[in-house]
Amino acid sequence: MPKRCHGVRAVPGAAVENGIGFSYIISTGNEADLDFTDFARYLLDDPDTRVIAGFVEGFKDADKFLELAKLAAERGKPIVLHARILQR
Repeated sequence: MPKRCHGVRAVPGAAVENGIGFSYIISTGNEADLDFTDFARYLLDDPDTRVIAGFVEGFKDADKFLELAKLAAERGKPIVLHARILQR
């Protein structure tokens, strides 16, 4: 039976325990230079990455992400997001 995980930090450990592997685990920090979309674009071209998963708090440039999402869909590489969008 799959184990439940609580919180973002628990996800990698729980995933490995349930037979899910990772090509990369990337922390984007404060995204002053590069954001989630930049890293996801790199992973889109990586032949060893089959699915791009991310925990995001928002997008600085939604159009940039939408273009990436369209390209990922064309290439058959899913993007799975857990979004924590904060409203002002």
